[in-house]
Amino acid sequence: MPFKNIFVIQILGILIARKFSGIANLVVENNNTALIWLEKGMVVRVRYSNLSDNQALKAIAWHDEGELSLEMQVFPYNPLESYTSIIEELLKDAPYPISTNYPMLMNIVISRVNLKPLKNSPLSLIGLTLLGQIDSDTQLSNIPKGNLSSQEFWNGFWYLTCNGLIMCDYAKSIGVLMQQFQDKLTAKMEKLMGPHITQAYIEKLEQNISHHCSNWKKGQTFDPVYGTSPYQVWVQTMQATTLQIGSQTLQKRCFRSTLSALSSQDSDVIHNFLTK
Repeated sequence: MPFKNIFVIQILGILIARKFSGIANLVVENNNTALIWLEKGMVVRVRYSNLSDNQALKAIAWHDEGELSLEMQVFPYNPLESYTSIIEELLKDAPYPISTNYPMLMNIVISRVNLKPLKNSPLSLIGLTLLGQIDSDTQLSNIPKGNLSSQEFWNGFWYLTCNGLIMCDYAKSIGVLMQQFQDKLTAKMEKLMGPHITQAYIEKLEQNISHHCSNWKKGQTFDPVYGTSPYQVWVQTMQATTLQIGSQTLQKRCFRSTLSALSSQDSDVIHNFLTK
């Protein structure tokens, strides 16, 4: 399944936090395949093109779009000893400024994960300082910098991410927006075309989303490892499904008027998903 608006290093952090055992198979730039082996949330091996381990991880860490599949397996517990030390190297390549170059990323919601023993270093101290300023389920754009400089803030954020000490998820920001947009759309649809057309639309929409996101079930949130990709599928499928149920003219009017009634910030997010 595609992933988007989430860096590979964030995907890896989520898998570390979950104590995932298995293989993460990623297809990134120019259809090149990367493989990351993990055991109980510890990185065991990394392969990408003709690179391995540290060099392979450096080459893929800052890709924010591609394809991802996960295969659960159990491996001998032999973690990559150099993983902790490579984090500082990875931060040197981070694509700053994030808020300008990757504005969608500022919508992620951060949740804390149980602490684990960390190597004592200036970077770990910055990370722990930042962690103390993160409340449960805080949007990235709302985390206070405190006494940290902008560079220290981002270094701390990526350190926490790389070590699986925080989880990054769009469900409570972009996911909430998508649900609100769908609710407003179907309310307008019911007013114009009645409850039977609206119910038929909802059922067809769920069927279409399940076709694109095979692991998704009604009432569940999407897996955060895929970033905004499932939410893009959701709103694109909302638009496409309007052409399958009822009057296309009225449905197009419903969709346009619902979109135009949103705030400019929310409208920009949905326009981005519909046009890219």
